[in-house]
Amino acid sequence: MDSTPSDKMIRGQWSIPEDVVYLNHGSFGPSPRVVQQERDRWYRRLEAQPMDFYLRVMEDALDAALRELAELVGANPKDMAFVENATTGMNIVAQSISLRAGEEVLLSDHEYGAVKRIWEKTCEQTGAKVVYCRWPLVPRSSQELVDAVMDRVARRTRLIVVSHVTSPTAMIAP
Repeated sequence: MDSTPSDKMIRGQWSIPEDVVYLNHGSFGPSPRVVQQERDRWYRRLEAQPMDFYLRVMEDALDAALRELAELVGANPKDMAFVENATTGMNIVAQSISLRAGEEVLLSDHEYGAVKRIWEKTCEQTGAKVVYCRWPLVPRSSQELVDAVMDRVARRTRLIVVSHVTSPTAMIAP
């Protein structure tokens, strides 16, 4: 028997109206109902006792969630932080790296627009340069993507920025 979930079952997990096809889950995507319910539960807890929540509950809860996430992805929780979204995270990275004139930041041409703008602005301010590698719309293999990046790496390359799931095409990078 096929274990693939039905469209109705998948749609039932979201608050999106049936006549809407919503594809932008990266930028302004709605949360699944189960996430909405958990968010609401935490919000009610905050509203019930704000001082207790902020002074005694929130920090421990965030630390526990970070430890659990770190374990899931095989990282040290001290090397991780929760941020509002990926763009905020990328801005933090850009502001924490001291680029110098002549250095290069290498991106794929499939990067999210905000990521491109972050690095273009950062490089403009520091005298560094953004370099793009070209990825095909339909790669023959994962190695083709890796090779495209590595072919553009030079002595001046200071940082390589590659999204695991590309924004314009939803391609999964290795």
